[in-house]
Amino acid sequence: KYDGGIIYGANDFVTLPQPLIDTLSSLGFTTFIDDIISSGLKKKLSDTPAVTVFTFANSSKTFSIDINEYTITGFLGYSPKLVDQRSLKNNAGKTLTFKYKHGSLFVNDTRVVRSDITSKNGVVHQLEKVSCSPCEQSEHG
Repeated sequence: KYDGGIIYGANDFVTLPQPLIDTLSSLGFTTFIDDIISSGLKKKLSDTPAVTVFTFANSSKTFSIDINEYTITGFLGYSPKLVDQRSLKNNAGKTLTFKYKHGSLFVNDTRVVRSDITSKNGVVHQLEKVSCSPCEQSEHG
């Protein structure tokens, strides 16, 4: 039943969100995917509903990261919800603090340059840099 409203035309096909790894791959986050695979967490992050991921652009980093520091499972963290929560524990058990500053979302002291990228089972946020782990902030402030 039609009950008023506006119908808009589409310029392209609407696509459904892809699985997390496919979403990361389509965005070119291959370095992060390599870290997921080497950590043995590909299946867990692909199969778990409600995954929030903080990733970074590809870099020439020569160190591996703890993927658990960059993920929260069991919570679908779109940016308004993150700021509402103010802080959450990541999968490594460390506290992530969220705030808006100068019109940008920050995870601890790292700026989010691209937020709310939808995947089939979660959401992805791109951090400004990898050199600043979202967990460098101490638990004591």
